[in-house]
Amino acid sequence: MKQELSLLNRRVLVAANYIAIILVLVFFHIGETQGWNAVAASVTIVALLFAFTSFVFVHLKTRLWHMSHAKPDNLDEREFQVIHGALGHSYSIFVILSIVILYILTLAEIKGAGTLGVLLPGSLLYLAHSLPSAVLAWTEKEI
Repeated sequence: MKQELSLLNRRVLVAANYIAIILVLVFFHIGETQGWNAVAASVTIVALLFAFTSFVFVHLKTRLWHMSHAKPDNLDEREFQVIHGALGHSYSIFVILSIVILYILTLAEIKGAGTLGVLLPGSLLYLAHSLPSAVLAWTEKEI
């Protein structure tokens, strides 16, 4: 079932989804480097649950995920142009963020940065797959 969300609601959910992913990474890193305590574990679990829930609402229930991952043959000309633009923006954002993350990890010598090796590749993979539908959710007035 396709759920209608306003542009503002989609933007809030997209931002909240990525903030939740960042919170998972930060508090997982804190838990791994400074020892797991109730706060680190709770925030990590709650952020992960919120990331999943917001993903379902903004990407799956609006069908943006399906649209952004559809075969070009299954799209009309307008949809194809919109998806093509979203993929271009997504690629640019992903490359810039990946380079910034790699530079930060290389230059900052963050204590325990190796613990991010567990979640960072998965987070980047999630980012690469969710960015096209996130760009659509952020930019399209009607979906």
